[in-house]
Amino acid sequence: MNYQNLNVSELTELVKKHNHLYWDLNSPAITDYEYDALINALKDLDPNAEVLNHLGPTFSEIGVEVKHNQPMLSLDKCYDEETLLKWTAKNPLNSTWIMMPKIDGMACSLIYKDGLLNRAATRGTGEIGEDITLNVVNIVPKQIKLHGEIEIRGELYMPISVFNMQSEVFANARNAVAGIIKRKEDRTDCGIKFLAYDLIGSSKETMVEKLESLSLEGFNIPYWRHFKDTFFMQTEYEQVLAKRDYFDYEMDGIVFRIDEDEKYFEMGFTSHHPKGAIAYKFQGDYGETYLRDVQWRISRTGCLNPIAIVDPIKLSGANVTKITLHHAGMIKTRNITINAKVLTVRRGGVIPHLEKVLIPGDTPVLLPDSCPQCGNTTRLEGDFLYCNSNGECSLAHRIMHFISSMDIEGIGLTWIEKLIDEGLLNSIPDLYRLQRQELIKLDNVSDTRADQWLSQISRSKNIELSKFLTSLGIDQLGKKASEVLEENFKTLEKIRTLTISEIDDINGFGEITAKSIIDGLNKNSNLIDELLGFIQLKNTEFVQSTGKFNNVSFLFTGTLSIMKRAEAESKVISLGGNIASGVSKSLNYLVVGDQGKPGSKLDKAKSLNVNIISESQFIDMIN
Repeated sequence: MNYQNLNVSELTELVKKHNHLYWDLNSPAITDYEYDALINALKDLDPNAEVLNHLGPTFSEIGVEVKHNQPMLSLDKCYDEETLLKWTAKNPLNSTWIMMPKIDGMACSLIYKDGLLNRAATRGTGEIGEDITLNVVNIVPKQIKLHGEIEIRGELYMPISVFNMQSEVFANARNAVAGIIKRKEDRTDCGIKFLAYDLIGSSKETMVEKLESLSLEGFNIPYWRHFKDTFFMQTEYEQVLAKRDYFDYEMDGIVFRIDEDEKYFEMGFTSHHPKGAIAYKFQGDYGETYLRDVQWRISRTGCLNPIAIVDPIKLSGANVTKITLHHAGMIKTRNITINAKVLTVRRGGVIPHLEKVLIPGDTPVLLPDSCPQCGNTTRLEGDFLYCNSNGECSLAHRIMHFISSMDIEGIGLTWIEKLIDEGLLNSIPDLYRLQRQELIKLDNVSDTRADQWLSQISRSKNIELSKFLTSLGIDQLGKKASEVLEENFKTLEKIRTLTISEIDDINGFGEITAKSIIDGLNKNSNLIDELLGFIQLKNTEFVQSTGKFNNVSFLFTGTLSIMKRAEAESKVISLGGNIASGVSKSLNYLVVGDQGKPGSKLDKAKSLNVNIISESQFIDMIN
């Protein structure tokens, strides 16, 4: 037929007829060449003809049941690294894996036939879903380059940025998607998006190839990573968890799937889930509370991070009064205000954080223009607030100075940074709040290591005044100056009330030094008070200056059986001796506890020919 002789109305009716015969009845009356010629003839006369927007199959009404070509199964779940690795151990030899977020939306199946969208359906029971094509047709590509029958699976979701503008209408983003996508009259998509994560029916043999192909076809795909071994799986999981606020979609876990289809299908399926994939869920105990204040802590990188002070709430068996807000930008993006009602979660039993604001408060949270740690100015870079002191007041280095001054051994800078990153150390006093059950959850922290740390920290709870003063990191108040202040004024109470002239009168001190010390003590007043809730200072007013151990140094190692280490050290001091900070040639006696476990101190003492005595011999000496 010569279509050039027909008008727009006649061409339109022919297009409707042959489109229906081809797509809906699967009984074409003309060849593909003739069909294309018909379409082109109409385009020449009326390129904006409405019928050209509806080429392809006639979509079913919303809610009509459809049977999936392949079941849309659920996923098996895990909640810890150990279970994840047990799953990978069952995978075929030389497997590699793909990782992507588990989007918290509505699973959707798209069927394309010879490049045109044919049907969109919900997951439903897994076997039977509901047709939602009419509500999805303007959300996903209507046409793709791949031919044959192609199925694309993915997730319909409402971006967080969109949901925040409509949060008064919908309870949560997932419910919003479910409600909008099943409407039978209003076709407005309300900002719903589609992320494609699987391609079925193509020649692609790996997930990496599929994701790359989907991207080329114009689909949005989720963030993903490929792993050739299991070493970095947990690290990546934790990084995604920490960066959840950077994604504009809700997620409730991470999906790990065997990359190679051949090995994936080799694993087989249960009636519930494929064995070649698993969802590593974000676990947590949720609760509602009220946000009363926001404090700022300096991180190891010099970044000021907000900590919310909340009404006490019990989560995962722990009483929570502080929750992390991650970064300064979250104050604005989450509209965080004082006295707001908030939903908080304690994931993994360790780091509580704010999940969402339920009811706004009445007072805005202001970003500090000066660092609460050192007083320097601050600067905002994107979402992050930084101290302008070039990292000199970073929390990690302040804690390390404290640890070193208080003779706490075995915890290096790397571990301090790790404890800060995990949210276990937000301040120096948090050292005394560390719990064994929290420590042993961390990678490479054994029961023995955790016990050693806690033992060292506990030992520092009874300490000389001079060491405590040194530990504060106050300018001009180093080891020697602290010893002189202790010698002259005896008690912390007296030292905290000193005037510039009183310090200036001491030989070797000047007015500038005195002012620096007094200013530092005043600035650290809250820190001192908080530390004194854990630490008992040895009272030098009652220490005898002479005795049988006058000018004799002792150091203890291993586990004592007759008395506690702090008691033994106090006995030495009461008899005129002193406790050394470590093994050196000047050490007079190394006392080894009768229960053993002396550690490296014993080996070093032997190499320096230091006198080594047992706990029993020490008891004989003091008696």
